[in-house]
Amino acid sequence: MPLTIMWIEKSPRELAGELRARRLAASLCGLALACLLCVAVIPHPGFSVSNGVQIGAALAAGVLLLAWGRRARCRRIRSSVRICQKCNMVKVDENQETCVCGGGLRPLCEMKWLDSPSSKADPPPGPSAENAISAAPPDLSRAAAIHPGSSYSS
Repeated sequence: MPLTIMWIEKSPRELAGELRARRLAASLCGLALACLLCVAVIPHPGFSVSNGVQIGAALAAGVLLLAWGRRARCRRIRSSVRICQKCNMVKVDENQETCVCGGGLRPLCEMKWLDSPSSKADPPPGPSAENAISAAPPDLSRAAAIHPGSSYSS
């Protein structure tokens, strides 16, 4: 049987979960960046921070800022990708709201890929669990008789 392959809309719960995860990651990244910059830049009266630690904190903050900027650039590119709800065609850098087939275009971030068998009646290829469990171990007595003293004998 052929596979049913298509894009479907994410549920509001999935969208809210992804938004929450992005906000949490951005908050933790911002907190880490602030801590690194405090160690690297702000003087600490009462105790000294070695130059190596300050340089390391400054480098880590720079790497974190570069990664954050790269992620933002990738999100901008990904936000221009749209998917037709009717024909599942993927369009890039299209400002139109409808596809040539007449279907509506939705942003990629609001869609997910569904790849499932169209019928539960067809088992997946390969050995089934019942056969794997009930299969008897191979009879090695003949191999042991042919090759005495080999690893076949038990």
